[in-house]
Amino acid sequence: MRFGTRKWVAFAAAAIAAAVLSGCPSSNRSDLRHAITLSVTSHVFPALNEGYSAGDLAPLSVTVSNTGTRPTGELSVAVTAGAADDFVLTGAPLASIEEGGEPRSFSVVPRVGLPAGNHSATVTVSGAEGINAQVALSFAVNEVQPAPEHGIEVTGVGASHAFDPLIAGYGELQLAPLSVTLSNIGTLATGALSVTVTAGGADSADFVVTGFPAAGIEAEAAPVTFAVAPRIGLGIAAHSATVTVSGENIDGASFGVSVEVVAVPPVTRAIAGPTISFAIREGGSLWAWGSNVHGRGGLGGLVFEQVSPMQVGRQGGWVHVSARNLHTLGIREVGGERLLYSWGNGADGRLGREDAQTIAVPTRVGEHADWLHASAGDDFSLGIREEGGERRLYAWGSNAGGRTGLGIGSGTQVTPTRVGDDTGWEYVSAGFNFAVGIRVEGGERRLYAWGQNFHGNLGFAPAGDQLVPARVGGETDWAAVSAGASFVLGIREVGGERRLFSWGDAQVGTDLPGGDGRLGLGALTGDVHEPTRVGDAGDWDIVSAGNEFASGIRVVGGERRLYTWGWNWEGRSGHGLSIDDHGAILVPTRIGDAADWVTVSSSSQNHSLGIRAEGPAIWGWGTNESSQLGAGGDAVAPRLVE
Repeated sequence: MRFGTRKWVAFAAAAIAAAVLSGCPSSNRSDLRHAITLSVTSHVFPALNEGYSAGDLAPLSVTVSNTGTRPTGELSVAVTAGAADDFVLTGAPLASIEEGGEPRSFSVVPRVGLPAGNHSATVTVSGAEGINAQVALSFAVNEVQPAPEHGIEVTGVGASHAFDPLIAGYGELQLAPLSVTLSNIGTLATGALSVTVTAGGADSADFVVTGFPAAGIEAEAAPVTFAVAPRIGLGIAAHSATVTVSGENIDGASFGVSVEVVAVPPVTRAIAGPTISFAIREGGSLWAWGSNVHGRGGLGGLVFEQVSPMQVGRQGGWVHVSARNLHTLGIREVGGERLLYSWGNGADGRLGREDAQTIAVPTRVGEHADWLHASAGDDFSLGIREEGGERRLYAWGSNAGGRTGLGIGSGTQVTPTRVGDDTGWEYVSAGFNFAVGIRVEGGERRLYAWGQNFHGNLGFAPAGDQLVPARVGGETDWAAVSAGASFVLGIREVGGERRLFSWGDAQVGTDLPGGDGRLGLGALTGDVHEPTRVGDAGDWDIVSAGNEFASGIRVVGGERRLYTWGWNWEGRSGHGLSIDDHGAILVPTRIGDAADWVTVSSSSQNHSLGIRAEGPAIWGWGTNESSQLGAGGDAVAPRLVE
């Protein structure tokens, strides 16, 4: 048969059209009158173990929509391929769906009681005029092995566990034992069990196991736990071992443990408290030694006196500590947050807690995470928070004499409470029963004081109680301030110089001819009621007011020189005088010829600490009745603590 060109083209077009129409299912043709669409075309049910119940199954809901231009007519739903009996349909058949009508739905779920293995099928929705659509289904049932007569399972640890690094000299408080759960998964009692710790094929004593159930575990008994921890006293090195649990009829279960013991980091800060000492090291670990009475050292309730520096807890990030009388405050910097902690005697609310309990380890105060500074007074506390860019003052503890600055002269405040409405607080220092602080306002650095003013320690007259912060003088250049027991030291920046000033009590408690020299103003027996310049030096970097004595560092020609002054009771001046020489150093006087003093801190009782850059190392002097200077007796001159 032959065709002309035009007839051949027309015939080919007709043939192609017929082929397209005959090969397209109705559910995929938007131009047909009868068509449906399903909400899902395949589904995998979550796998389950043998013995599953109906409650373990999650039925699949399938929505059917009319996407044609005519009613669908009644639709049948059936499992048409695969394991038809493995799946159960509900909601079928479906009534006709009008054009643009509400979709209809049915559900399908695996049958309860299917055996282990993979199960699959196809659900087909069909109707008149060629309507046909399908959903592919699959479901896996896991085989469950029968329980053995004897068997154990170790959980709570994977193939291995690495303990956090420990600093040499660590103690019980630094350990975080690994808790391991041991379960009897057999149908009979395990019988006697054993645990071994080995390294390199030999027994290892580097890790200690406690609480292990050597007698075994009865059938169907609750799981038991045991602990694994590094042994106290490991040397500086990486330590590892394998822990194996086994029994007579039980295959052993093993896991690895490891820990690294690192050298003690260099010290960055030293803080002298009342018969207690603290140090902060690189990395933010906190250390304490001396009297831990009332838990003020944070060393737990079992330690009464610690002779050598001991790490406080496992926490790092310590950036600030203040200790006075029977309690201590500290600030940790963690993930950009600055958290406040307190510990020691909780009387009068000084710890910032609702209760008055004694706390022997650092415990967080409230939930605020913006603490910049804190200072411990005799029975009260002060702190500065930065809230929304504003630095605000807070106080808590005893209100006696207005020492909290809250406008109250009695009673207690048990939680941190804002002091007034002023902002710009940069620094605060709590004394025995009063406080001083520096505020920055309009670029001016102003000095404020409040509390009991028995001896001019507030820097203004008259004597009596000042219940709220009041400005001291009109100077606007205060750079630093330190409150002692009943006197104050401050540094002003004047014309490029850093000048030292003092005021307050000159001799109460000592009654020495010419005074005890705590103010550094020479022979003086009366009170000083306003800031008075000490000497003519203009290079003071740091000052620290103690009980009846003080210390400071001057920067002279690049040298950092240590000076002390005040009452020499039991060597607290550090000038090498006899322990029985209870005289006075009336003006700031240099100690030795060392020129690398980094910082210094004098306590509210009888000792001082300083750090020298060489090492760096901590040095101490004064009374050592509670080992606050480490091993040895009193020190009349700076002695190496460590």
